[in-house]
Amino acid sequence: MEQQAASSSSSPTNATAAKTGANGNSSASVTTPSSSSSASSSSFDVNSPDYFCFHAPYNKLVQKSFGRLFFLDARRKQLSEEEKKEDETDDELKEWISKPIDDTYADKGLEKVLKSVSAAIYKEKFTDSNAASKMVGNTYTASVFLGLASLVDRAGG
Repeated sequence: MEQQAASSSSSPTNATAAKTGANGNSSASVTTPSSSSSASSSSFDVNSPDYFCFHAPYNKLVQKSFGRLFFLDARRKQLSEEEKKEDETDDELKEWISKPIDDTYADKGLEKVLKSVSAAIYKEKFTDSNAASKMVGNTYTASVFLGLASLVDRAGG
């Protein structure tokens, strides 16, 4: 079974995606807007990797960062001509999707809605990588490495 993990320093623009195949071999690649083609970047969203691992000085920051990534995906899908699919998530975010992006950064109402609408995916994709951090507490710069170690321990086999 092939599994994917994405690692980020709380920035959705610079993420590392790692794949582990059934044979245990791993590969990693860095995806940035400048290094990826438009075709591949449009197909990558919050549902693409099996796991995420963010820099996690505290888990509330991770949840907020993932909520923002979730919002940017919803915004991209809504504003894209090729993906005019409407679902209940889009309805909850409709008020903010067409706003200028700068107007959404400090919006506490949006933050609350994002926490709610992204909660199920957040739990699915972060439980394993955040387990050790929740037990140990803030490890500052080592937080990504602790997250990766936690992910390997809990899901890596």
